[in-house]
Amino acid sequence: MNNYGLNDDYFYQEVLLDSLDATTTAEPGQTSLNNPLFIFARPFRNICAIKILSAQVPYTYYAITQYNYSFVLTEDALSVTITLPIGNYSPNSMAETLATVLSTQSPHGYVYIVNYSAQTNNLSITNSTGGPAAVFSLVFGNSNDTGNTNPRVSLGFGPGTNTSSAINNLQTLISGAIQFGANYLYLNSDSVGFLVKTYLPLGAKNLNNGDIGPQLALIDAVANPNGVIFYNDPDPQKWFSMEVFNLSSIDLYFTAGNTSQVVDFNGQPFSVKIGVLIQNPNRATTQGATYAQGRVQTRVVPQ
Repeated sequence: MNNYGLNDDYFYQEVLLDSLDATTTAEPGQTSLNNPLFIFARPFRNICAIKILSAQVPYTYYAITQYNYSFVLTEDALSVTITLPIGNYSPNSMAETLATVLSTQSPHGYVYIVNYSAQTNNLSITNSTGGPAAVFSLVFGNSNDTGNTNPRVSLGFGPGTNTSSAINNLQTLISGAIQFGANYLYLNSDSVGFLVKTYLPLGAKNLNNGDIGPQLALIDAVANPNGVIFYNDPDPQKWFSMEVFNLSSIDLYFTAGNTSQVVDFNGQPFSVKIGVLIQNPNRATTQGATYAQGRVQTRVVPQ
């Protein structure tokens, strides 16, 4: 009898995981709803392939978080750190918030006006009181900044220093296109992700510089805040083949876009369905068995 379109050399099983059912958290300082560690009552033995089949992810996380909410405002030789309130924003609410925090924290007491253009999807920030000589800059790290620890990507600015110019006798700084929240999430596992051989490019500086794993799947963030992101594997017949191993526990967590911080779902759970292929010991032999870190690594040779 075939198993899920496969021959009798393998058994097919599914693992159904809800972060509410986590035994504990996999990372100190995280919660079990953000970085759950699942321990299985019956370990899975002789796994030779694995796949993320589906996921349900709450869009309860924020675009502006404690990791990316600050940047520097410079006026002449004076600088101050600007902190945005944590949360999700519409373009207009961000324009209002920026105007408030820049004006409130301005070293020279300048009043800033921020407008959003729906036509060009950008922000214009104007120093309304300083006159044409009152140059200001918004600084997002250095010239190599990756946008991992500040809101420059959300606000549409480049890395390093972004300086205003005189427009209609007032200093104005115009952003590029804005975007609040990443277009996609990565589902990750530190315990399994390095075994499945997913690759990112060398330029992924926030994500191991292109080393293998821990990413298991890329999930399109197609939902509005307070909605649910649904993922179904578009090609379930293809699997991550790996050396045979046993699995007694697994950790899971999400990261947003090309940033490295664990996504905070603010107390809401996520769920994931994982497919596993188990070697049938009665239908397969093995070659080249070696031991590494206590795990049997075996290449399966179907009979």
